[in-house]
Amino acid sequence: MIDFAEVVRSLDADDPRGNITAIKDAVKEQLQATDNRVHVDVTDHFNHSFVPDLVLSWPGTKGTRQVFLRTAFHEADIRRDIDTLGAERPILLSLARLPDRDESNAILSRRAKETNSLVADPYGLEVLDETAATKPVVTLLSHAVLQGGRGLMSSNSARASGDSVDAGFDGARAGDPTTTSAAVDEAADLLDSYRASQINRLLHAVWVGSGRPASSFPGAAGLTAILDAESLRFVLDLPDIDDPDFWTRLGSGLTTDRLCELQSFPASENLQRLLAGNAHRLIAKAARVLRRTETWPDSPEWSVAASNLVLRIENSAIHFAPRAVDQLPSPQPDQPAITVDQLQIRAQSSRVRLGEVRLSNGDHVISYGAEDDADVAQAAALASMQQLIPNATLTAATAFAGTKEVRCTFSTRTAAGNSSARFLLSELAGIAVPLFIAPDPSSASSVEAMLARTTREVENVDDAPHSAIEQAVDPMPSAIERAVDRSRTDAPE
Repeated sequence: MIDFAEVVRSLDADDPRGNITAIKDAVKEQLQATDNRVHVDVTDHFNHSFVPDLVLSWPGTKGTRQVFLRTAFHEADIRRDIDTLGAERPILLSLARLPDRDESNAILSRRAKETNSLVADPYGLEVLDETAATKPVVTLLSHAVLQGGRGLMSSNSARASGDSVDAGFDGARAGDPTTTSAAVDEAADLLDSYRASQINRLLHAVWVGSGRPASSFPGAAGLTAILDAESLRFVLDLPDIDDPDFWTRLGSGLTTDRLCELQSFPASENLQRLLAGNAHRLIAKAARVLRRTETWPDSPEWSVAASNLVLRIENSAIHFAPRAVDQLPSPQPDQPAITVDQLQIRAQSSRVRLGEVRLSNGDHVISYGAEDDADVAQAAALASMQQLIPNATLTAATAFAGTKEVRCTFSTRTAAGNSSARFLLSELAGIAVPLFIAPDPSSASSVEAMLARTTREVENVDDAPHSAIEQAVDPMPSAIERAVDRSRTDAPE
């Protein structure tokens, strides 16, 4: 972790430009420590009136946030900056410590909150990092602060905010309305409405997951227990929670899209528990089976890889893409071929209804179908198809998931619907597993059980559809001001 005080002590009064570089590097490192996802662009300006020193951005989002460094905290100057820059939601980062008597900054704090501006210092960010090291939920708060923090955040207030959110998370798990409510209020005070709602959704989801009625949550009305990807990852990373009801309730709003936003997540026990109570209602656009050579577990299990939900079974992995076939990983070459006889046996034994079967020898194509939605898999003449074209191989088959068609392509081992059709995971797996993998009966039964609705019902938890500041701060130039003297300009370095 960067020690910003040590950086300040090491500044050389005879090297203003070198000091500026050292300060910007230290600030950049601190910002990245506060949020390891943030990308920091450093500009050629320093302490500029309206051109930022750094620009923050995050992968997967279009929004940015500008950081303006200020060599000292002077209330009148900061207020003027907010009036000038407030429309840009800036972070005004004082390189000198903010006074910890925050109640004396009420006017400035109110103005910063009105414009969603954040006035902070590196020391407050350091405190958030230190708190997150022992209280992991504070990591979510620190990420939210950089993206949507507002008001004034000194070292003391940063510590108090972190402690409050941590206590609120524990309170939500225990059904304690007092600490949960305090954390909700803290998030609303420190963050803009969007980021505050992210923290509140986490608390609400944990509250509901712990068995409390949704309507009794001591926070904003109208929330749903739907976690964003970052909050979902945080909860899944917690020590094992061996409480099936908790995971079923927590996943009440879970979608395949949200799981795939995790991009990559191992086959943890918590993930298995989450999906055990919720996989039966998840939907996807397509599934693709890939062969694997590494050691597999004895029983099927879930993971997330390459932004796909993955079900690992025997020596294969079924990748589910939420919305488009091109979200699936590339198919593998030289897929094992199966004969029409094998297809017919697999379809009959697994009760997969076929509507059409297609073969090709590279020059000619032949297809066999039936009228009136008859099951081609039951047709006695199907086995003789392969004799009609010399060296023909099975290329595709159409299976039915209810009344919807699923096209199975054997060269890529892909099962997908037409146009915008999406399917329950159980529907896609019920076709792809027997036709592409043909696992042993115990593995097939395990997959079927993993995707079936559980018989044990969980209780329905959603039971309702400025001069004072100037006097408080040392008016003498700070060490940083002296070290970078002559460097406050409205032109690049």
